[in-house]
Amino acid sequence: MLQQENIDGKISIVYKYCTYNSVFKKTLVYQCNGKQFQTEEGAYNYLRLLSGKVIPKYPIEKAIPMESFNIKNYLGSNLQGYIIWQRIWKHCNFKCYSLDHFSIFKQKVVEEINFLRKFHKSEPLKENLKLTKLAQKHAEKIAYVGKLFSSSSWFNPYGETIGATFYLAGSTIVNRWYEESKYYDYKKYRSLKDLDSFTQLVWLSTKYIGVGVVKKGPVLYLVCKFYPKGNIRNKFHKNVLLPQKFRFTLNKYY
Repeated sequence: MLQQENIDGKISIVYKYCTYNSVFKKTLVYQCNGKQFQTEEGAYNYLRLLSGKVIPKYPIEKAIPMESFNIKNYLGSNLQGYIIWQRIWKHCNFKCYSLDHFSIFKQKVVEEINFLRKFHKSEPLKENLKLTKLAQKHAEKIAYVGKLFSSSSWFNPYGETIGATFYLAGSTIVNRWYEESKYYDYKKYRSLKDLDSFTQLVWLSTKYIGVGVVKKGPVLYLVCKFYPKGNIRNKFHKNVLLPQKFRFTLNKYY
């Protein structure tokens, strides 16, 4: 029933109904029995209630086992993003995309990103071996420490997007990055919440991509590296373009 993992020098007790999920870049949310917690302590306290070690002060809903896992609970609310996700991932679950050391997963991540770029009038990205090696190395580091951290800086020539989620929901990470689009102001050329994953995904001047992925325990980590990097100050108006009419784009692409 319980699983122990050594994360960042600490022993983390994970109940079988608890999972990890990243809502936005650099923000790791702990999800337990359908509820979300910003801290590991909050999730653990709720876990103790579920396991009967603490007498609850309020009724607790019956735990939902992993067997009834519903991937829609991990997807964003953007309709276009959902339709694109469905066309690419609908027939490929974890058993499918984990084959051959996640090579299928990486291919579909690039395909989904390029579809989103086309929707925003940007050219498709080409995979680059150097970027792939950098992305994989970064993914291995964050999996080792169990925390999301960025390696980007003003002098680093590479852009990046980082995410982590429950391994059965690995196909939803790019969709969650694209969810940030609802916070982007096309008139002021900036994100209202200082989020930068969406803008990097569709950045017009970016030409190359590398993808790294690692599964550790119940968590799947994904890192994408981009070149030239996006999110350059005073360049947003030329690189983050309004989406096309969706029906036309969808039919044209397929």
